[in-house]
Amino acid sequence: MGNGLNREIRSLTYAGDQKFSVGYYKEALASFMRAVEKVPDGDFKDKYINQDLSNLYRRIAYTYLNTHQYKAAKEYTDKSYNCACIINNKLLMAHCIDIYGHIKKIWDQYEEALQDYQKALKYKIEAAGEDNGHIIHSYNNISGIYFILGKYDESLIMQRKCLKLQLILTGENSLHVATLHNNIGHVLESSNQYSEALSMYENALKIQIKILGPANKHVALTYKKMGTVFALQHKDKEAIAMYEKSLEISIEILGENHLNVASTYKHMAKLYLSQKKYDNALVLFYKVLKIQLELLGEHHSNTASVYYYIGCVYQAQRELNDALHYHQKALRILLEIQGDNSSEVAKCYQKLAGSYFLQKLHSKALTMYNLAARIIIKGLGENNLQVATLYGKIGKVHYSMKKYKDALALHEKALKIRIGFLGENDKFVAKSYSEIAKVYTMLDDRHDDALSLLEICLQLQLKHYGRISTHIATTYNDLADVYIAEKDYDNALAKVQEAFKISQNLRSADRNQYVADSYYNLGFVYALQNRFEESIKMYQKSIEIRKEVPDGSSSLIATTYTQIASVYRSQSAYNDAISMYQLAIEIQLELPACRPETATSYLSIANCFQQLNNYKDALVMYDNALQIYLEIKGRNSTSAAKVYGNIADLYQMQGQYENAISNFKQSLNILMLQRDFDDEKIEVYDALIKEIELREDSFDGATICSRLSTLHKELLESCPESLGVRSHRSGTIVQRSDCDDGNEDDILKGE
Repeated sequence: MGNGLNREIRSLTYAGDQKFSVGYYKEALASFMRAVEKVPDGDFKDKYINQDLSNLYRRIAYTYLNTHQYKAAKEYTDKSYNCACIINNKLLMAHCIDIYGHIKKIWDQYEEALQDYQKALKYKIEAAGEDNGHIIHSYNNISGIYFILGKYDESLIMQRKCLKLQLILTGENSLHVATLHNNIGHVLESSNQYSEALSMYENALKIQIKILGPANKHVALTYKKMGTVFALQHKDKEAIAMYEKSLEISIEILGENHLNVASTYKHMAKLYLSQKKYDNALVLFYKVLKIQLELLGEHHSNTASVYYYIGCVYQAQRELNDALHYHQKALRILLEIQGDNSSEVAKCYQKLAGSYFLQKLHSKALTMYNLAARIIIKGLGENNLQVATLYGKIGKVHYSMKKYKDALALHEKALKIRIGFLGENDKFVAKSYSEIAKVYTMLDDRHDDALSLLEICLQLQLKHYGRISTHIATTYNDLADVYIAEKDYDNALAKVQEAFKISQNLRSADRNQYVADSYYNLGFVYALQNRFEESIKMYQKSIEIRKEVPDGSSSLIATTYTQIASVYRSQSAYNDAISMYQLAIEIQLELPACRPETATSYLSIANCFQQLNNYKDALVMYDNALQIYLEIKGRNSTSAAKVYGNIADLYQMQGQYENAISNFKQSLNILMLQRDFDDEKIEVYDALIKEIELREDSFDGATICSRLSTLHKELLESCPESLGVRSHRSGTIVQRSDCDDGNEDDILKGE
């Protein structure tokens, strides 16, 4: 190959490398492709031609890899590998095998990626020896896989090998050494060794400032990493200070419209999200989105990530339709880029499930959680903390559906995994005990077990959080719930009062919400003790506080109005009760997620009107409830059947037997579809229907209605909802929990 042609190929390659280094992949690809065109056709075994082609093809493969065009990346890696094989250059072959590992890593094929990285390391040692810079890249690649698999000790060993070799090759004052200090810091950070992580980041920062000066993108990146550690330590002021330093440097040297700037905005936004400063978080996430859409376009995993976090903010604000919209956008992009086995796709499924759960769309929530579980189990196996978290969430859905045996089985699975990984004294083990105890509370024969588990849970939480903690207050409320199930209201009150004392001493931003919860719970227990005046007073205090808290408290205010109404009903003060239910409905109608509660409120008002012999208005309220159930649960739901039965009873009271019979038939037809009844009940039902249809001279509407009413009550008592569990109370101790509360795999780090 002539010297002039060599210079032209080297020039194009250098130009491509420069463009690649600053993220201009389209321009880089054009330079590399032109360089390939300049390589002359010659002997296919020519050493230099194949070496040049292998290097160029590998650069093209990396460019495609960075633009998420994985098929093209593999195609050019194959070309590069073939050229390396022709000349038996093991070092070039190793570089190609690294890319195969990168692609498998992207597709969450971690064991296969690890095998590729280990094979590449073997080839590099054979080609260049053990004290060569190429070896460092292999150690780093292997460390990355161990990191993903949660094997932090093994990851740290590999990173320390990298650092030891780099120090031999370059000495302490090298940017490569600084990078390795950062890498070690990241592993330490992920294993919760925050002080040690900060020390490593500070080492990196000193080297970077010494070599590059304070105004450099690498310095800015290290400030950002330090900010993340402070955020994990809940040192929010220090975290913001580090992020602002990073941002100031990045904007100064790169301008506002740069991916590094977007990354720092994103970290700050995530911190604001964790602080529940949702408006601040949204402003920054939308800034990130604007930059990334301009530089990366819609079809990019980083853009999907921002959509994901915007969805998280809306979910936290209970703007559930907006949350679903953005999580679905993120999911669509990730499915197209990464396929349906990606861990990022699994995270989107979980967030969608969380929103569906909050909307009480339990079947949809289960579908999403099960899709997420399939991905995670396929990638990491069942014995994994992420799987334990998912089992816990799926268990909560089953609990909300009153499928207590299914819920119990899942929480017990989660507990077993957590004990295996974390030991018996971990805070997440306490969390499993708490969830299992809640299930036991709903089973009449397991209340003693519930109390025992909650006492164990309480001791673990005291160890981890101290007494003045929302976790401790929640456990006292859970204990109160068990005592309520046992009708031991004095002990229940004592536990609620303990929770109230703790809530008054909380220092967290949501202290007022917990105080409001405690007033509500006191009101609830006082009502059970027939201390009605005190009960209403506590409920009213709860409402006063919630009206001052702009954080999704509307539904709880509505719930409190319904509880005040229940107290009035207990005293036969039906007009006062109706007024309270109407206040609740005004709120519930504005909240799409409260459709079932709205129907319940209509039913309660109907009952009050019925007690006042105001059958006309009662009928209107029953019909309002019925329309909601038909809309959200379908024509053949048990809820619809119950309302048809209520309407039938109302007509029967007024002697309107034809209307009563019609509604009883509607209800019974639905109930007959719900389960297999014994032959005797079916025969009674068939005989009644036949008698109604024949309408003989002896037909007596009042008698038929009475017989239909008796059968209707028997069938309702046999419905699956009421079998083997404690009957549902009209209200319960209120708890401040979240479908996506903290999990052992939650992290506020990295991109």
